[in-house]
Amino acid sequence: MLVSWLIVSVFCSSLSAQDTSYQIITTIKSDIQYFTTDALKNVYILDSDNILKKYNAKGELLFDYDQQNYGIPSYIDASNPLRILVYYEEYLTVAVLDRTLTELYIFNLKDYDIFQAQAIAAANDNGIWLYDEWSFQLKKINEQGTIERTSDDFSQIFSEEILPKQLIISGNRIYINSPEVGILVFNFFGKYIQTIPLLITSRFQIQNNQIIYFQKEKLYAYSLQSFQKKTIPIQKGVKSVEVEQQYLFLEMEGKVVVYGKKG
Repeated sequence: MLVSWLIVSVFCSSLSAQDTSYQIITTIKSDIQYFTTDALKNVYILDSDNILKKYNAKGELLFDYDQQNYGIPSYIDASNPLRILVYYEEYLTVAVLDRTLTELYIFNLKDYDIFQAQAIAAANDNGIWLYDEWSFQLKKINEQGTIERTSDDFSQIFSEEILPKQLIISGNRIYINSPEVGILVFNFFGKYIQTIPLLITSRFQIQNNQIIYFQKEKLYAYSLQSFQKKTIPIQKGVKSVEVEQQYLFLEMEGKVVVYGKKG
């Protein structure tokens, strides 16, 4: 069952009072620079003071992380709720946090001769994957702090210019979004598999074998099995959307609204 697509459909109808099985669970009020969620339905908000705050789905503040030495985080990966990755692109610095947002360690990509990288993500085994924009390669740094794997030079694989903006690990695949080209798919050995023809300018998720993304006031679900894309318009004022199991998280001005199933 396509749970993520179901919740989107219910969300859109419930706002018209046609379905009462879903409701607003809570509204988290905050100024928001960045927002994401995890599989346990926790919400992570980076506020205007550069403080990362973690809330549960009821809107209760659980923990916060205050790191002011490296500017504004450009990306926060909470795909592993026990190991949060916070990336400061300007300083090429990665902070790894535990589930309480306690800092486990910090490292700098310059120590690996990486001087430009935007797309980065936590690996399934506590390492990280990233795209090195100088060498045009996908690289994996393992938990021991060594470069474990390196892909072929992208300029030798692709005729188009590849400008990765986001990288996601799902199952045994690596998905890289290059908005002018599509979603590039690689295996865990860094070998190219295919390009999915989706031109996405926003962040995306992979849930239940679907690529989920919000773009131009519409929420899209692209099936990785049937290759069909479904679209639903979303009300004005929504800046970004996250889907986790049977919950929907909407970022709006000064707040995140959490929808969930009753009971």
